[in-house]
Amino acid sequence: MASLMEFDKALRRLGPSSAYATTAYAATAAAEGEESVRNAFQVVDEPTRAAAFLPRGAGPGAGLIILDLPQRTIRASGNLPIPASGEILAHDGKALTDRAITYILPQEWSIQTL
Repeated sequence: MASLMEFDKALRRLGPSSAYATTAYAATAAAEGEESVRNAFQVVDEPTRAAAFLPRGAGPGAGLIILDLPQRTIRASGNLPIPASGEILAHDGKALTDRAITYILPQEWSIQTL
């Protein structure tokens, strides 16, 4: 839930521009051949929805994750294992930071493969 709260905080503070900046960074990095770029962004409108379905390379980090908050469900591409607990690195809207966020998924949430 902490990582979801980070998305919500950024969206409230920066508006959709934070999602646009992340999708633009991912597109630029992919065009420059950076295969190890991992970006997460919140789908907030049609442009970010379209960006979510663009291929981001064939590396192990390429895939799609859908967070269905009302249903408490996470759906992920088959190549993206989603553990029920772990750590992620925070993104400041421009780049990954070295700040780790620990999360534990509540038991009422389910994880499904797309």
